[in-house]
Amino acid sequence: MLKQIASLDRRSLALGRITLAALILIDLGMRATDLRAHYSDEGVLSRSAFSFRDWDFLWSLHALSGDTFFQAALFLIAAVLAISMLLGFHTFAATVGSFVLLLSLQARNPLLRDGQDDTLKVLLFWCMFLPCGDVWSFDAQRKQNREAISLTASFGLVWQTCIIYTVAGLSKLQSPIWRSSSPYRVLCVDRYETTFGRLLLDHPSALAFAMHGLIPLELAIPFLLLIPDRRGILRTIAAFLAFGFHFGLSRVLELGSFPYVSLAGWLLLIPTSWWPKDSKMPLYEPDSSIKASSVFSGIFIILITLLGIQNLRFEEKWPDALSVASEVVGLQQWWVVFAPRHDVIDDGWFLTAGFFTSGPPLDLRTGAPLSWDKPFPVSQTFKNVRWRHYLSNLFFR
Repeated sequence: MLKQIASLDRRSLALGRITLAALILIDLGMRATDLRAHYSDEGVLSRSAFSFRDWDFLWSLHALSGDTFFQAALFLIAAVLAISMLLGFHTFAATVGSFVLLLSLQARNPLLRDGQDDTLKVLLFWCMFLPCGDVWSFDAQRKQNREAISLTASFGLVWQTCIIYTVAGLSKLQSPIWRSSSPYRVLCVDRYETTFGRLLLDHPSALAFAMHGLIPLELAIPFLLLIPDRRGILRTIAAFLAFGFHFGLSRVLELGSFPYVSLAGWLLLIPTSWWPKDSKMPLYEPDSSIKASSVFSGIFIILITLLGIQNLRFEEKWPDALSVASEVVGLQQWWVVFAPRHDVIDDGWFLTAGFFTSGPPLDLRTGAPLSWDKPFPVSQTFKNVRWRHYLSNLFFR
């Protein structure tokens, strides 16, 4: 039964590996446009201005120096590792290195952190325990025998996906906004608004009905994943529900790369039935033998389960050891998204006003005369999604 739930196809793992590596490269490219501003001591958050422990982190290689050249060197190393991972060249080492530098980068400026970062990080974490380079890779050309796939590691990836959607769904049931008759108010958060989402607000009754349906959808996805399904039909249904869910959210809210990272996670889970039959690619049966990787995977499964419960009961005092353990290995995660614990949503837009001894005040970001009129859409007034995260975390955290 557990083997059916944890079943993963090597081609799916390879496709997910390639997609995740590409997303890392895209993320690095976007972050590099603000290398000095976001990661050096000359920028908005010098190393002396924050504490790792205040932001659920313990360490960062990027914090060893505040020099822009040092940061650029680490960015270059991360890009090389991501390319190696994409090509499947020394896949395990490249995946481990990419994970370490990704976690280090997120810790250097935690004000930039968002849900897309946690999702990319945890997917990369579980890929370290899986043979993602067994096909469509340089490694496959060198190896004579394929590596066995740990049962606990493959189940860990499935279980992590279940936790993400379960916590996201249950947290909405705890939120006063989602329990009210107007959950569509989450679409009114200016910094995430889209033109299409704004148009939908003209139909509040229909929108409220549709958004109440999101909770059962989020809770149905993990339920389908945990039913033994040798033919992959239920997992196929879950995947299509997830695809539709994330595509719909990307139309009504400006979420950066979050929908694409989430879909990359589903590529890892594509069942064998999606792929052409190949005599050289027999139906995979997970390896249930006890190995070091399976032991560690089992420990991490317990850890992410406790962290998921902590997300839902965050007001309670939890052992410090739980937080430290998650921060050491980089598994800290937060899936309570768009589900505030109070009936107020932090909202608004940002103005950077410059006042002079003579002449009218100016908007320092654009150089134009300062205007107090609300822009539309507000989400497009930021240089990029990282600046939105920075300003939002700075003012609303």
